[in-house]
Amino acid sequence: LDAALHPDPRLRPRDGLAWQALWQVAAVAEEQRAYAARDPAARLHIGYDSHIGRMKVLLTQTNQDALFVSSKGPLSMLVVCDGISTANAGTGDVASSIASNVIATLWEQALPRLVAAGPVEIREFLDRALRMANQAVCEAAMRFAGGNLDGRVPMGTTAVVALVFGNRVWLAWLGDSRAYLCGGYGASLLTFDENQASERLRAWHLGFLDRWDPSGFALIGYLGHFDEMARAEALPAHHTSFTLCPGERLVLCSDGVTDYLGDTHPEAALFVADAVRDSDPFEAARNLVAQANRGGGGDNITAITARLWDR
Repeated sequence: LDAALHPDPRLRPRDGLAWQALWQVAAVAEEQRAYAARDPAARLHIGYDSHIGRMKVLLTQTNQDALFVSSKGPLSMLVVCDGISTANAGTGDVASSIASNVIATLWEQALPRLVAAGPVEIREFLDRALRMANQAVCEAAMRFAGGNLDGRVPMGTTAVVALVFGNRVWLAWLGDSRAYLCGGYGASLLTFDENQASERLRAWHLGFLDRWDPSGFALIGYLGHFDEMARAEALPAHHTSFTLCPGERLVLCSDGVTDYLGDTHPEAALFVADAVRDSDPFEAARNLVAQANRGGGGDNITAITARLWDR
């Protein structure tokens, strides 16, 4: 579908038969996924890269993105956080660093239990990790504000987190950092952006708006959220889970990647798919960062890519 909707006609399928062939590849992949057995012996091959951004570096030397990667036998944890740059009670880089470190610490502590955990326990762990990260970011923001948030913008951060057990992936996210699943069918977006523009699009689709207003990309989902009484209040995370099949690539990235790969979602998705195709995970991550820099590099750029090890 992304290929068919590409704004450049030269990059669309040449005819209906070519598009149907792509559709069949995707349908076969989903059928294989539906019947794939859980493989707790599978191991993940992970690569990552991060860059301030070739234009962003002219304004600041700070990378407000943070990442965490860890593998322990069949278990792996992948985290990308993107700090909010408009904060004046703390900073985006501090928020993303706190969040990723809290999640990393809880991951290390929970490893003995996660080895025997089922789907319910894994989801509960992800929710708890994000709640604790929210609490830590809020406490730090309050200290930066001297105990009073009046007139202040507390720091915050996005988070997209993947916990992988063998060939099974559990994904949780808040904000507009994204996850893609890539294969012969292209790049499938696993998350949706939690921002005002995305909310307006959903409202328009449901008939609640007369016209589309493209302005307003402020986040409505993030870590570092306070309630009306200035108490830490974690927003509910979004979840999905799926089986990672041989040959597929999982990609987690900040919006500094996707915003500078193309002007539209189909453009960005095709660039993501091309960058990781037939690549070592580290090379794939470097490809994504390099392509985003070539596209402008106006934001911090972070990418994690992963695939199953060949056996």
